[in-house]
Formats: sequence, C-alpha cells, structure tokens
Amino acid sequence: MVQNSRKTSSFNYLRAINTPIPIVVKESPKKLPKSLVINGYIKHIALISDIWEINDEWWRSKPISRLYYQAITQEGRQITIFNDLIDHQWYQQNI
Repeated sequence: MVQNSRKTSSFNYLRAINTPIPIVVKESPKKLPKSLVINGYIKHIALISDIWEINDEWWRSKPISRLYYQAITQEGRQITIFNDLIDHQWYQQNI
C-alpha cells in the first residue's frame, strides 16, 4: 500500500477549456448575424456556411439551447458563433 505523502499535486485547480467569448452581433431583419465586434474590431459576415441548433441538458437548472452559425468574414476568416436562445446573448465559440 502506498502511504499518503501529504504533498500537494500540481493539479489542485480546474480550468475551463473552450469557454465561449461574449460578442456583440448586429442581426439582419431575418435575425441572421450580419456583422460582429471582436476585440473592438467590426467583422462583416460574407457567408454563412452552416447553421445548427443544440438543445441539451434540459434536466439541469440551466439547460443549453443554442443556435450555431459557421460563418466566413469578408477577410476570409472562418468563425463559429452562436446565439444562446435562453439568455439571448451572442458568443464566439473557440474551437
């Protein structure tokens, strides 16, 4: 049997990974993302290449209900953003 050395591990805290970043989005009349502000810069959406919805963890106190957009900016950058359908806030998903 291994005795407890009472040494603390370097893993004594947890860090969230892939945490979404709140962003400001200007929507079109059809509620599609038209432009977004990231780090103080306005990025215009040139193309939305995919849209999907996720509804999960309905049994928790804060369920997940999100509408995702895979978009390409005018500069050619691919970005994944989503609208949280519960708190109506937009986020950039770090992937």
